[in-house]
Amino acid sequence: FDRNATILGRAQERWLRRTLDRSDAQWNVVAQQTQMAAVDLTPEDESNGYSGDTWDGYVAARNRLFGHVRQARVRNFVTLGGDTHTSSVDDLRADYRKEESPLVGTEFVAPPATSLENLAPQFVQGALRNPWIHLYDITSKGYLRVEAARDQLRGNFRYVTTTQQPQADPFAGTSWVVESGKPGAQQA
Repeated sequence: FDRNATILGRAQERWLRRTLDRSDAQWNVVAQQTQMAAVDLTPEDESNGYSGDTWDGYVAARNRLFGHVRQARVRNFVTLGGDTHTSSVDDLRADYRKEESPLVGTEFVAPPATSLENLAPQFVQGALRNPWIHLYDITSKGYLRVEAARDQLRGNFRYVTTTQQPQADPFAGTSWVVESGKPGAQQA
């Protein structure tokens, strides 16, 4: 919660804000290394439940970025993340501590490709009690395919039956759609 903590560094924060301000892109997609949305894995225990390895460890930086996205009215803001051993689809809110906080974008977190680690199942139940998290899958391995068109952006989760064999059979997971001009994903 340190106001000076930054996951990007001050120079990159400024660069990102300036780039978003100048963008005339239909979709403003930020691909980055981890999960941006707040994920409280244990909502019943205020002293435990957030990961310091995600943007939850940099709340002030997240609030600065999402506040800017809201204030600057950045169009169709979508983030792509990974490296959390989960698949996730999340609403991005200007400030997660305020229930009435508006949506500023949508997040897709790609599943792990090969990780054998699984989080404890109770963490999934806790994460899904956050109303802005629509999908939180800790068991499936695979990849995320994103398709952007003028009217919508679609995230398609693809999984494999096993990570133990190079020729594993792929299968379709869920698909999610973000409509242009309307933050938040809906399951397709």
